[in-house]
Amino acid sequence: MHSSPLLDALVMCFEFLWSRATPIAGGPAGPAITVGEQDRRLPSMLASGIKDRAIARALGVTERTVGRRVRELMTQLQATTRFQAGLQASRRGWL
Repeated sequence: MHSSPLLDALVMCFEFLWSRATPIAGGPAGPAITVGEQDRRLPSMLASGIKDRAIARALGVTERTVGRRVRELMTQLQATTRFQAGLQASRRGWL
């Protein structure tokens, strides 16, 4: 058999994407994450389209704190966008 650079590249691409994939509904939601009550409210506020300034006022924190919490939440949920974080939070039953 001959080696195929195109096939090798496709296999590498698939393996990379598979390693970063998120389970589809019905599968495991991922490791349990312990979050506080304010951080539980955060995904639903983001999903509602509320701006960081309004979220900060509602939670009684600074905008900087909201930004930090959003970044931490996205990291915990392995999300690269706020939208992905919202999807993951929904799958975990937070919304």
